[in-house]
Amino acid sequence: MSDIKQNKILITSPTTHLTFQGPFTQHDAVTATMKLRNPTQKSVCFRLKSTAPRRYWILPCNGVLEPHGETDVMVSLQPGVNFDPLLKKKNQHKVLIQTMFAPEEGEYDL
Repeated sequence: MSDIKQNKILITSPTTHLTFQGPFTQHDAVTATMKLRNPTQKSVCFRLKSTAPRRYWILPCNGVLEPHGETDVMVSLQPGVNFDPLLKKKNQHKVLIQTMFAPEEGEYDL
């Protein structure tokens, strides 16, 4: 198990939690940024999913990172969502990052 953790396909920053800073209003989305970095010698395809897709927009939600490349991902909490920072258990949604090495021939369709 430790070998898998040491040989990550993508490195995320922040590593475990995204924090959304208010004010939380009925009209404005609140955005947090996550950085994805490819530490490998191969191109990596990625896709991001949320456990609450109606509450969050994720841009880009998929893509390809070249070797040693990086990209910023914007995760936006949608306006009008009843969000109470004190209700921690209710507000602990997850973002899943799926990855795979890109095909060698360089032809891929997302």
